[in-house]
Amino acid sequence: MALLRYHDGQRHGYVEQSDVQPLTGIRQLGHVLVTRPWQLIQVSVLFSLACLPVVTIPMAWSALCRICGLLLERRMCSPIHDFPNAMMADWKRVLGGGWTLLGFQAVSVIGIVFYAHAGGAVGTVVMAAVVLVLALLCMAAAYTFPLIWATDFKYRDLIRDSLLLAVVRLPRNLSVLMVGLLLVGAVVLLMPYSVFVLPLFGWAVLALIATWNAKDGIRRYVVVDRQSA
Repeated sequence: MALLRYHDGQRHGYVEQSDVQPLTGIRQLGHVLVTRPWQLIQVSVLFSLACLPVVTIPMAWSALCRICGLLLERRMCSPIHDFPNAMMADWKRVLGGGWTLLGFQAVSVIGIVFYAHAGGAVGTVVMAAVVLVLALLCMAAAYTFPLIWATDFKYRDLIRDSLLLAVVRLPRNLSVLMVGLLLVGAVVLLMPYSVFVLPLFGWAVLALIATWNAKDGIRRYVVVDRQSA
């Protein structure tokens, strides 16, 4: 029995689907990294440029996840053409859900800094609790945009169900989160030599891993079938 239930989300038909049977598991992730590096570079650069206005960050991340999802499904896509289209699709839900989660994350970071400076046993305990909340919000954010592409729910429901998926798949989500933190940490430690890694390739790799994990969770716990919805 599925944990969650959604309507069919195949509403954006501007990308041609491939007849090739999709790979599964870690092979699916490795296949994209090995065979689609040029497309990953393109979409990572496009994402970096699209984030410059700041307010468009959720739209850019949603489009990045969309392209990564298409690559994981072995569909035909062109980042230069499909990324702008994906940015504008469902932009109201994207901005609503994205900035809501980013707002909660910002409040959590402020809370961590505040209680870290407060000191004392109580401050340390509260800070640890806020760190856990921030981790949960980050894991939920990795599900929000793939869910936007797979459902027609309003952004409030997307946030709720993203949190549910983050909790239900907690061990795996923690593993994926740690991999992402290690990759970002390695880039930071290698600065200034790695200054171009994230804008040229790194963002796409991070989004690819997050989308790969999210799509697996959606397949396991979400019914995406209009006839049975």
